[in-house]
Amino acid sequence: MPIASPVLCLRAINPEQALLLLSLPSTFHLLNWETKQRTVVHMLSEEEEELWNGVVGATFLTSRHILVLKAHSIEVCTLLDVENANQEQSQSRRVEHSPNSVPVGLPGPVERHMCAVVHSHYLPSTTFRGVSFAQPFIHRPSHHAGASSSQLEPSQVSTSFLAFDVLRGLFHFSVSVTLPPPSEMHSGRDAPTPIDVHIELLASHNMALPISLPPPVDGITTPTEGFGTFSRSGFSQGTRGFVSSCALGPAGKRGVWVERRRGAVRRVVYAFDAVRQNAPDNVPGEEYFGSAIGETTGGGKMPVKPVHTSGRAGTIKGHEVYEVNSYDLRDDITHIAFAEATGLIALGTRKGDIRVLGRT
Repeated sequence: MPIASPVLCLRAINPEQALLLLSLPSTFHLLNWETKQRTVVHMLSEEEEELWNGVVGATFLTSRHILVLKAHSIEVCTLLDVENANQEQSQSRRVEHSPNSVPVGLPGPVERHMCAVVHSHYLPSTTFRGVSFAQPFIHRPSHHAGASSSQLEPSQVSTSFLAFDVLRGLFHFSVSVTLPPPSEMHSGRDAPTPIDVHIELLASHNMALPISLPPPVDGITTPTEGFGTFSRSGFSQGTRGFVSSCALGPAGKRGVWVERRRGAVRRVVYAFDAVRQNAPDNVPGEEYFGSAIGETTGGGKMPVKPVHTSGRAGTIKGHEVYEVNSYDLRDDITHIAFAEATGLIALGTRKGDIRVLGRT
């Protein structure tokens, strides 16, 4: 299937619907490899003067909901139905003038356009560089009350993901999305009712932490008593190391990550058990991790729940399972995959080697 832009990145695959999810900074492309149809999903365009917030990873929650991790935010995108008139007009468009278009006489890919409602949670002091998603779990409405009642009850989909910031460390988040009742989700071309999105930081492996600088005096910020020594990046000295890759199992119960020290040749693979600590609501010491900037539809924003962590949020406690020395960066571990059920770990190095840990 020809694609005009070479900068599209593959983010997720939905085998049930034969869909590929590719991304640009402000749009997504859904490609159906059976029907050859391409759907361009338009998001809110970013201002040029705003902080760059590119897509790091994405996954399908349902056929209409996409979980997106960007450099500075977490987003849940709901695909809207397109009016029949717009569908007929867009379906008639063909990619015929592209240099990569198919020869004359062969059918080209069908292109349509749709919009998406976005629930966005902004994390201003974090710059994510990589992510690994667990498989989503859908909680269906109860059928004990009858088929008609279940059509009026909302359902819920939940998942978790492991993301890393090169400087700050590793973060394990949970995402819970309350979906509209099935009767509303299949009500034709009307947009679904707003969904409820709850994102929580379950545990973290903190390295360098953001620090607060003292207020400037005469336009100059200088350390004062009580503030200590500051790094130029605005982060604490931390452990003088950084995370280079991570992977979370499909069930979200176990994970692995790769860590290396600055100024050293040692690279270490750590494994951990992701045990959730259920904390009661409204516990003292609740702190917000970032802030919610709302649901964006092109006509305004609506407040939603921010990302938060309670005082009982856990710590990711890893144990070392493998180490390697990289003297010229060629043995750096740049990719990692994890089989949660068997414990197998696959490592990909910068020079192209693949190593499998745990095989007998």
